[in-house]
This record gives sequence, C-alpha cells and structure tokens, in this order.
Amino acid sequence: MFTDASFRPKTRLLGTAGVTYRRSYDGVSNQSAPWIDLSYGAIGVMNSNEAEIVAMAAALEALEHEVRSYAEAKVKEPGSAPQLRVLIFSDSDVCLFRLFYMIKTLRKNKPYTGRDWTVEYLKAQVKKLGQFIDSTNMELGIEFRWVKGHSGVEGNERADRLATATFPTAYSYFSAHDLASYRGKGEIVEMKEMSRILGNKTPDPLVPAPLADKLSETDECPATMADTELATGSSGPTFDAAVLREIENVREEIRGQRKEERRRSKEERRRNKKMTSELLEAAEERMVSRLLEEVKKISLASAVPADGYAVVDSGSKPKKQRKRDVLIAKLRRAGERLRGRGRR
Repeated sequence: MFTDASFRPKTRLLGTAGVTYRRSYDGVSNQSAPWIDLSYGAIGVMNSNEAEIVAMAAALEALEHEVRSYAEAKVKEPGSAPQLRVLIFSDSDVCLFRLFYMIKTLRKNKPYTGRDWTVEYLKAQVKKLGQFIDSTNMELGIEFRWVKGHSGVEGNERADRLATATFPTAYSYFSAHDLASYRGKGEIVEMKEMSRILGNKTPDPLVPAPLADKLSETDECPATMADTELATGSSGPTFDAAVLREIENVREEIRGQRKEERRRSKEERRRNKKMTSELLEAAEERMVSRLLEEVKKISLASAVPADGYAVVDSGSKPKKQRKRDVLIAKLRRAGERLRGRGRR
C-alpha cells in the first residue's frame, strides 16, 4: 500500500489523499496484479502533515475492508488459518512518527488524545482494525515504512498523482458547503461519492490535473472545470476569490485560537517561574536567619557583627573559631545569592 496527500496553501482547509495498492494473496507475486486506486477529499486540514495523516487513516480503513474480506473467504476453507503480511509506505516522516507513538501508547492501555481531528480519525481507524484482528484468529503482520517522495517509486508516484488529480473535484465539492461549520473539525469524502454528486467521472491518476497547479499560483480560481477535462472527464462551475476569503477567515480564526492558547500557556509558565523564584528567595532568607542564630550561639570573646560578614579574630578556642568561620562563609554565599537575585 502507498499513501500520499496533496495540500495547497492558498486553498485553505482543503486537502486530498491518495491510496493505491496491489493484492498479493497466498504468496503470489503482485507485480502483474492491477493497481487498486482510492482517493479522498478532506476539508478542515490545516497543513500538509494533517493531509498525510488523513491519507494514512484512509489506507487503514481500506486495509480493514480487505482483511475482513480475506478472512471471510479463508473461513470457508477447512483447516486454514488466515495469514497476511501488509506493507504500508508513506513519504511523510511526521505522519509515521505520530502513528508509531500512537500505537505504542495504545498498546500500554494509556489514553492518547490528538490536538486535531485528523489524529483522532487516525486513532479510530487503528482501534477499529485492532479490534477486528483481536476478534479473529487471523495472523496479520503490518509494517510501516518510509519512502522518499518523488524518487521514481511507482506506487508513491501513483498515489501522488492520484491525490493531485482528485483536487479539482474536491475543490468543487466542498466549495458548495458552509465552510464556517468546519472550525475545529473536518469531513472526508471518497472521490466516487464526490463525483456522483457533481456528475463527474473518476479521474485517471496517470493524467495530470492542470487546475491543481494553477491553484498553487493564484488566490483566485478563474479556471473552470472545463480546463481540466482530461483530468476529471467533465466540466463544472467557476469559483471566484470569495470562497477562498471565507476559507482564509476560518483558518485565521483557528490560528488565533491556537495563538491565544500558546499565550496563556506562556503566561502560566512565567507565573510558575516567578512563584518558584519567590519561594527560593524566602528559603534562602530563612537559611540566613538560621545561620545568624547559630553564629550568635557560639561563645566568643568578641561579639558577632550585626551583618554577619566581618570576621573578628578573638582568643577563642580553635574549634569554635573554625565553626564560626564556616558559618560566616555560608552567610557570605547566601548574601551574594540574595544580592544577585535582587539585581535580576
């Protein structure tokens, strides 16, 4: 399985995901097997990393359907225990890191809460697949591997083209929705469903999508869907910059909320630091007072100065003199720390 995603910074909140794979059952080589292509449009993604997470979650959902079908077919064969080995490739190291940490946390029966809805969607697919595997006697081995993007790997290139070709249809589909309702949440729709509603044909991932390139160069969308007839197989409506401005407003609101959360967290850390500093200063002052009391208790020929810093040589016994010198040295260091803290 190969996953990839497409995200255009100037079309805020909109991303697409591509999943492509080949079946290779019972040890038969899959080099001659046909590619199975799936693509999705997602609204509510904030950056390319979230789009990649959506692609990985979609791949796990497709894997769950494949595993279920394979297990049901194998159950009909007497004396057979379903066994599968699955390789899932992604060119997003951020997505793989989050996935590994999530699986590690869930295995320890610890709660895992994502900061955005895409991570929660990925967690739901992980748990759903795990619950199905636990409910059967299937032996399923899944390996997640990183692949360098745009390096000529057939599956990765195909998933990338699939996600790119889906972008015009996803743009047309979600532009008709109320974008203000996607604050802090999102929606994922499969390409076939979007095409059915829009009356378009499913795009061929091997055909480039010119509109997706144009959207990365301009804030507006002056091109009609007729400009991408080879990519989508049909024509569609034209959209101006109003939709993009509305998306940008939603994005700015979400960005402002996150900025406010960071500001509050910073203020809380500053208050905690100040409180800790005050507690340390109070503790040092108490220590100075205690040391002064100990110095006063030592019976010397000369009185201890009020500030506790001057050393007066007296005819006392050497043991008491040494103890007095040690205490006064501690007082000096404590006083220097307090004076230094006052300067700061």
